[in-house]
Amino acid sequence: MIEIIGKLYKKYEELVMYIIVGVCTMIVSLASYYILANPLGIYYQTANIISWVLAVAFAYVTNKKFVFKSRYSGLSGTAKEMASFVSSRIASLLAEVISMYFFVQICQIDDNIVKLMNQVLVTVLNYIFSKFWVFRKSRKAQENAGE
Repeated sequence: MIEIIGKLYKKYEELVMYIIVGVCTMIVSLASYYILANPLGIYYQTANIISWVLAVAFAYVTNKKFVFKSRYSGLSGTAKEMASFVSSRIASLLAEVISMYFFVQICQIDDNIVKLMNQVLVTVLNYIFSKFWVFRKSRKAQENAGE
């Protein structure tokens, strides 16, 4: 049984690690948003953007190291990778800001509920962007991994 679980983990390791890191990133995002928007009383869109910055910083480091195991270590490669990561996260931030505006301002739904609901949308978008754009492996690296 343990052998089967080990094989399944190995096969789906990237996805399992993304879910674990994603939950941790979501906690960073939600906790920082809640603290900024509620006890500190910061405007919900401002709190949302600040929580995004904190979550993106956390997500870059953890996705690079634990999920996609990026090999970039030099300044140039890391800078390109980080720029791709941040720009992909900006796309999901725009989706979140628009959603926050629509559901909070137009539909009059509590911002804490909308922030929580948006985490599903953001997590899916971020995985797609990270997997197929930011941390994608070159064809040669994929061929070598299959050997």
